Amino acid sequence: MGYIHCIDEMSDYNDVISSGLWDYMKHLKSAGVIRHLGFSSHSPSMARRLLETNLMDMFMFSINPAYDFSFESGEACYSEERASLFRDCEKDGIGISVMKAFGGGQLLNPKTSPFKRELTRYQCIQYALDRPGVLTCLPGI
Repeated sequence: MGYIHCIDEMSDYNDVISSGLWDYMKHLKSAGVIRHLGFSSHSPSMARRLLETNLMDMFMFSINPAYDFSFESGEACYSEERASLFRDCEKDGIGISVMKAFGGGQLLNPKTSPFKRELTRYQCIQYALDRPGVLTCLPGI
């Protein structure tokens, strides 16, 4: 596995391209040294940009109800941008490994949870595993 960690901003992406790292990883894959390419990100738009290369096999992404929902006028609204990303990964056979299933711990505490109540670890993990394209969940705080 060739893996690029933490591509959250355009500058991160540009650094990977301009440093030659991207070309080197493509070379290693074409030479059979590595079989799969992957990355991690917290940004749906940056994840899309990397997935559009059609070279990625998997990525690590932050998935949890605190990140997937916004709260407008007191209503919880599911992010279509994130949902679309997950569906497209499933459709294209790109596996997602989940990070931050507990939202950095905020979901486990009623004082910090955007839902004003504590979610259990099991609820958070099940939520992540139920998203399209998700293969595994690596919880931690």
